[in-house]
Amino acid sequence: MIDSTQTGRLRAASLRVRPSRLRPSTLALAVAAQLASTTLLAQGFYVDEQSVRHLGNAYNGMAAIDDDPSAVYYNPAAMTSGDNGRLAGNLTVLNNNLDYDGQPVMLSNADGGTPVPVQGDRVEVSDTQPLPTLYLTLPLDDDLVYGIGINAPFNTGNDLGDRSKARYQTIESTIGTITLTNTFSYRVNDQLSLGFGVMAQQATADLVQALSPGLVCLDGGMGSAGCEAMDLTIDGSADFDGRVDMEGDELSVGYNLGLLYRINERQQLGFGYRSKIDHKLDGDVTVTMPVTFDQVSGSMTTRITTPAIANVSYQHRFDRLTLLLDASWTDWSEFDALKFRAEDPNVQALLADQTFDWDDSVRVGIAAEYALSPSLTLRGGVALDQSPIPDQHATVDLGQDDYHQFAVGLSYQPSTDLVIDAGYMLGLTSSRDIRQGDITDPNQNLAQLEGETHYTFHSLGLGARWSF
Repeated sequence: MIDSTQTGRLRAASLRVRPSRLRPSTLALAVAAQLASTTLLAQGFYVDEQSVRHLGNAYNGMAAIDDDPSAVYYNPAAMTSGDNGRLAGNLTVLNNNLDYDGQPVMLSNADGGTPVPVQGDRVEVSDTQPLPTLYLTLPLDDDLVYGIGINAPFNTGNDLGDRSKARYQTIESTIGTITLTNTFSYRVNDQLSLGFGVMAQQATADLVQALSPGLVCLDGGMGSAGCEAMDLTIDGSADFDGRVDMEGDELSVGYNLGLLYRINERQQLGFGYRSKIDHKLDGDVTVTMPVTFDQVSGSMTTRITTPAIANVSYQHRFDRLTLLLDASWTDWSEFDALKFRAEDPNVQALLADQTFDWDDSVRVGIAAEYALSPSLTLRGGVALDQSPIPDQHATVDLGQDDYHQFAVGLSYQPSTDLVIDAGYMLGLTSSRDIRQGDITDPNQNLAQLEGETHYTFHSLGLGARWSF
């Protein structure tokens, strides 16, 4: 084990071996194995919370509701209802909770030796973040409406901490998007409206992972005796860990389509489609070791696709009661791998491709709204959201199973031109067994994690809709 009294001797030894045995390219090859099973993204990384009005319905009926400016995003064809301009602002607070039970292990120094338990903090994360959205619709004539909106439909991440037991899988993995949508809606006749829009999406991604100097030495060609001679004993502690930092960003463009069909005065059917958007992320990767090894850094690129989503909604109005049905499909099979590319061969050796092979997923739900009075409407809904993550690719920060959503909400109208919305949603998943990494495979992470994960999600939102 390395302690503070040995650091000087260790650095002196590293100066002697660095030119001949542990060149940056050797370090890069060693680190690549530890990057191979790192996860960057979280549960089918789409975020439902794009409207507080729909939050209270568990996001059912979104494409068939025509009195909410969030139609700019969900179904631009639904913007044609009414003669006034409309503005909606929302703020939703999301709380994601992750709990992992298990004991990760790492490769020991001794050839064929017993794996060493990873020491560290329990993997127990509660992450809270605000998510604002803003939408505006403006009639241009009796049948044509323009809409603009800004939101963050793919925005999630986990920070497990640099001393957690899962640090050799991930310390932090985040993805964020900001989407600006410009749409037009045209009323063909009293029954049919069509919509089209262009989405400009800025995507960013960040990843941080711990590296054990002992593991890097062992996999970098020094062998057990050489690593032990340098006092690089693997004991599972985080005291002398290094780290890998990766980040990238890019702006890309997609589109959305919509159709709204009014069956009669009480019933209508809506369809919304948002295209996939391909992002080529340009960024940097840096590997830093506190002792023994040089820092390696450089530029890199990778591609991430935010998937296409198709949504069908049905609305049936009774006297005071409104029934909402919903089904959506997400093209997660587009997210099959992350492939990293760099001009510098030393950097390229760091960027091990990652395989995901996700499946397309389906979400179904039902909701109801009840007008308690002319100024107060209550709502509630339930939904089942299928996980796109196959069992063999579930990981500690990317292992959510199918989950159920339960929501309640209300709308209060203090005046003819103002509506206040509030909503709460609870998401529950089943516990899931995971196995990440393989200490016997040099092409995978040399720290292995097995155990059980459990997730819960809470969303609380407040919004306002104005007519003018």
